[in-house]
Amino acid sequence: MHHRNQLHVKSLEVLHQEVVEAAQIMKHQLDSTPLTFAYPFCKKTPEGEKLVMAHHSLGRLYHPIFEGSNPKAARGANARVEKALQDGSWVVHLTHAIEAPVLGAHLRFLEEFKDPIWVGTFAEVGRYEKTRRHCAVERLESTNKAHSFILRLDEAFKDPHGPVPLTVIVPPSWKGGLLMSEKGETHLSFPQGRADLWPGVVYTWKAP
Repeated sequence: MHHRNQLHVKSLEVLHQEVVEAAQIMKHQLDSTPLTFAYPFCKKTPEGEKLVMAHHSLGRLYHPIFEGSNPKAARGANARVEKALQDGSWVVHLTHAIEAPVLGAHLRFLEEFKDPIWVGTFAEVGRYEKTRRHCAVERLESTNKAHSFILRLDEAFKDPHGPVPLTVIVPPSWKGGLLMSEKGETHLSFPQGRADLWPGVVYTWKAP
């Protein structure tokens, strides 16, 4: 396997080696399935993207935000986080380094926002956002004592590794009741007013 710029790869066989066979090798050697693909040199082709998305949840490109060895260079990344908090939006940062001063300074900044900010890997955050974007709550049946609903994925959702659970905010009146799934799982209470639920599963809440 090589670090090939897809714009320079003319053979579909070589492209298959770089995308599919590389993932198979990593799965065999690491006992873990690669969920994302980082495009070498941040370049992709329609053929390459089609192959990547057929075997991965997400493909990774990047837009440089900050760089350098001076911790003050993290101000740009910190500002992006503050703007995301203000707008209620997502922000994804990428770096190749693990112990770079800039990354350390940025992580210390994030520690100040542990409550309002969810910090996760690219795969964790990306798969969640992808599932959320293609999902909506659909009410199936409702009475004074019970409510049945499902998190319905739309037809545009495509992911070879499937969806991930979504955090659902429940009404205050549901606290203390029973939330049961068609798979037999039971959530007894919602101490934080929310529950992590799977798309495609029918849930029924019953009053206490």
